[in-house]
Amino acid sequence: MIRTKYLINLSKIIIHTLLFIRLSGSELLAFSEDTRVKISILYTSDEHGWIDSSFRNGGAASMMTEFKQKEGYDTNKAFLLISGGDNWTGPAISTITKGEATVETMNAMHYSLSALGNHEFDFGIENIKKNLSEASFPYLSANFRRKSDHKIPEFVKPYIIKTIQGVKVGIIGLSNVATPGLTKPANVEGYEFLPYISVLTEYTPQLLRDSAEILIAIIHDCSKDIIELSALFKSLGYTFVGTGHCHSELNSTKDGVAFIEPTSNFMKYARVDIDFDKSTKKVISLKEKIEPNTKIAPDADVKKVINKWRDITSKETDVSIGYTKNGIQIDNDILGNLVVDSWLAAFPEAQISMSNRHGIRQIIPVGNITLASIMGVLPFENEIYIVKLTGEQIIDNIKCCKPYVGGLVARNGFWLANGEKLDRNKVYKVVITDYIYSNGDKFKFKGQDSQPFMTGINFRQPLIDLIKTLKTSPDNPLDDKIDKKGRY
Repeated sequence: MIRTKYLINLSKIIIHTLLFIRLSGSELLAFSEDTRVKISILYTSDEHGWIDSSFRNGGAASMMTEFKQKEGYDTNKAFLLISGGDNWTGPAISTITKGEATVETMNAMHYSLSALGNHEFDFGIENIKKNLSEASFPYLSANFRRKSDHKIPEFVKPYIIKTIQGVKVGIIGLSNVATPGLTKPANVEGYEFLPYISVLTEYTPQLLRDSAEILIAIIHDCSKDIIELSALFKSLGYTFVGTGHCHSELNSTKDGVAFIEPTSNFMKYARVDIDFDKSTKKVISLKEKIEPNTKIAPDADVKKVINKWRDITSKETDVSIGYTKNGIQIDNDILGNLVVDSWLAAFPEAQISMSNRHGIRQIIPVGNITLASIMGVLPFENEIYIVKLTGEQIIDNIKCCKPYVGGLVARNGFWLANGEKLDRNKVYKVVITDYIYSNGDKFKFKGQDSQPFMTGINFRQPLIDLIKTLKTSPDNPLDDKIDKKGRY
């Protein structure tokens, strides 16, 4: 009897225990689910001032609609909107305002932060300070330092900590280490750009001391190069690395770290979803995608800002100077030929002209050619220089840097436009820009002529003058007046 009673009581204990475990398990499961949060990142890079709708895409207002309608973007939700840098040098609406129009547009889109790209320096340090003071979001660059004291300038931050749904997200920004050769060197005189690895090693412990639970790096450099550092990022505990600069597309996970480059010019964006467990302090899952800007209906608030700047700039830039029947593309030598030929037309005392290929930034669209079109083709504040080089030095720069060339063709040797063969020992006058004179894009002019003639003329002015002189029209299009052949 006692034994039977004992067994009954034991059974009750077992049942109660199992019920307790089951209920506790449910409670534990519910608690675990309650500690899981999803943090969503929307990421663009190399916007280059393409805020207005154009032949390329729907611009920033259309992108904002994509964010809201397709991604559920809401500034009150767990979103971060991030840029990889190179925000403003591009079409006239941004270039003529030295980036101010783009900054106000990005404010209206509620960007959380941006890395400091190399083209942010195109209008000089004082312009950066002005634009960054007007931005409602910080610019990050942990490797941008003053040479005088090796400290980060006050107008940028090395990193920030954003608290999203109770989770501290640490984000570090890095500028391109090659920036002095990617903008006018004079614009960054007195500054240095430290190597990525040393800076990441220096600052990641600080992020962790500041209680960062998720680590993100935004680096204004090409994804194909940065992904090679995947083992380093894994060892330091990074989850997501946003890249840019090369205008390419990459969505790849390596060593458990997501690497993203969503092309450029507001044409595409990336979304990265990070599922994080606050109880275990671990990333549970990571999802990434890249989506196009499909030119859907523009967001009203962002469009209002863009319209304001279009009204301000169009009076100066929407002036027709010529006509093209088919448009002039940049994926061949035709537009480059036109640019360097215009320089020779403006400076007939020179025999040769050269332009770096990256200096020509967009096509000339079909139809009326406006000043805005030319500002988009040549958006920088570069000045024309004339240097004296030997034939040997000219060939050396052609082999080195593959420029667009005017006044010279290679046909079993190099020949001048007047029919003379290029003499390797003779000295010639060559029209270039101050950017490539300063060893930009790895040219060698500075070491070959220490006393260039500085014309004081912007490098797009000869192109404007030439197109005006040609008096093109639908019956007399510019397309018929350009040398379409490659020159070497």
